[in-house]
Amino acid sequence: MDGPRRNDPCPCGSGRKYKACCMERDRAAGRTLRLVGGGRVPGEERWNLAARAAEAWDADVVPLQGTFREDPDAAPAILLVGAAGFVLAADVLAQRPVDVAGRARAVSEAVLTAGRTVGVLPPALHVRDEALVEALAPGLEPRGIAVAAAPMPELDEAIFKALRHIEEDGPAAYMSRPDTWRETEATPEEIAAFHAAAAAFHRAAPWLHVDDTVALELTFDDGQTFIAAVMGGAGIDFGLSLYSDPADIEDLYESFDGEDPMETVRRMRGFTVTVSFDRRSHLSRAMQREVARAGWEIDGPGGYPEIYGMRLPGFRVTAGHVRMMTGALAAVTREVCGDAAVEGIREILEMADVSIATVDELDDDDPGLPWPALEVAHPIGPVGPNADPGAALRNIWASGLDAYEELRAHELARVGRFEAWLAARGLSKAAQRRHLRNARVWSEYLAGMEVSAGAATEFDLRTYLYDWFPRKETLPKDVERALDDSLRTFFGWLEAEEGIGYPWAAGVLAERADVALERGAAPEGGFWDDEVMDWRGMLWADFDRRAFLHDSELPGTRDGWPTLMNNEVARLRNEVQRRWLVWYDEAVRGGVTEPEELRDTLALRQRGWENTPHPQLGGHTPRQVVTEYERQPVEPGFADLFGKER
Repeated sequence: MDGPRRNDPCPCGSGRKYKACCMERDRAAGRTLRLVGGGRVPGEERWNLAARAAEAWDADVVPLQGTFREDPDAAPAILLVGAAGFVLAADVLAQRPVDVAGRARAVSEAVLTAGRTVGVLPPALHVRDEALVEALAPGLEPRGIAVAAAPMPELDEAIFKALRHIEEDGPAAYMSRPDTWRETEATPEEIAAFHAAAAAFHRAAPWLHVDDTVALELTFDDGQTFIAAVMGGAGIDFGLSLYSDPADIEDLYESFDGEDPMETVRRMRGFTVTVSFDRRSHLSRAMQREVARAGWEIDGPGGYPEIYGMRLPGFRVTAGHVRMMTGALAAVTREVCGDAAVEGIREILEMADVSIATVDELDDDDPGLPWPALEVAHPIGPVGPNADPGAALRNIWASGLDAYEELRAHELARVGRFEAWLAARGLSKAAQRRHLRNARVWSEYLAGMEVSAGAATEFDLRTYLYDWFPRKETLPKDVERALDDSLRTFFGWLEAEEGIGYPWAAGVLAERADVALERGAAPEGGFWDDEVMDWRGMLWADFDRRAFLHDSELPGTRDGWPTLMNNEVARLRNEVQRRWLVWYDEAVRGGVTEPEELRDTLALRQRGWENTPHPQLGGHTPRQVVTEYERQPVEPGFADLFGKER
């Protein structure tokens, strides 16, 4: 028998059965060994020789975010020793060290175990930090091992691979969250100061004054600079996040609806440190006991602070992170809420020595988008005696194929009148052909979107030019090249002969030439292609910046407006988007032209519509329909297809 069976007494001597004691730990350790090359593997002599010749070994112990099914109180950690590109020892500890002395014991034992396997001890050992050096030196230096803090890129790569494997590349593989405040190795005084600063931040509620699109550049006394974002504007998560690389917060802000949030995390260039607030029950039981014993300041039942990081160097939250977030919380509270908000923590604020160099809107000057930022909104709907914005709303609830064919026939009859007009203008046959073909393709697109010419908006034209036309239409090259000129001609005819004007179209078409020169033509292909997804992500970010897109929140539902929908919910979502565009024009003509103020105004109108009985829904409100849809079970295979439940 290779090892103990499930119901055997545990070899550790605990008196419990193996399945209730060390079985999960051993399985996790086995997975780690198989992943990173530990254990008895082919070619062992080769890495033994490399380890014996290495000038220094690397070692570290870092937290795992999961737990063991048989031991919910476990706070596991992974321990690795490496040299010359090989992992010499790997283990999973059921209980992670909670102080530097515990880390030193774990590392020392692992190094000595690896030494017995390899047959020699290293002349030098590299570890993560100076505190660990001081704790290890008395025990290892008498054995001829010089201990030093130094970068460990090869071991870091092995740790990261192990975390991704054990956590199945989920959020826990990238997150570092302490199970106890003690394990940060911050002093009780530092943790008390952190809680005082967190309580002041929570009490002042800076998310009522700014949202996470406002970036604050924080510079600390050691010269480190971070971009800070206040969380809470959406009413879900409250707190403060620090980003070491500004590109990461820009990437997060520009990520488009429906993208897997984990993809944003995997693309990160730097790291984040975050403080969030929740109820006491959300803390680990160990943290609950710590807070109760120490009596640290807490601002109300929902004001218990937690600290965690994403892609942290060293894979653990340290005392340095606690001190940094203490200063950041205090500085941001004063910057956003004023001096009165930090009256009780002035000493903490002065000791932290954090400066806020700039306060800026992330979307003011968005260099990642080829379209110029919109500073003052203008009307985006049709004008003229035959303009009919409400037609798009009526078409949504029209029935089936017959309604589409009727709309299409109506629009193509309009194109027929344009054809006769072109023939009377004395243009060449080639020019007539190009203009007519482009007018027909545009009109058929509108009909397919359930929009008549009298209801078209700037949103429709931009979607057509930057998304639909380059991906869906295959036309002769001379027709493609004439697109802008053809649309100018057709739109001019519409205004003069049909009483439907698009005063915004000339600006869109003129801007398109600059965008094409800067970025090249929008890519062809399916929406799942990487290049198309990137391009559409930029386009939708620009639409959001222009306040063209309806609010995706839907208070009273689990996830807001769903991405996956049945026919009824899809029609409602289409309707709210078309209504949003109609409301947009009404608000702008009423004097609301600042994009953020405009978005807030339209969101209020959307809330009213969502909670008003709908004539197509038998008296139910849109919110009630979406809520009922959320309760419906997902069909078999549906969740697997999309990787998650609806």
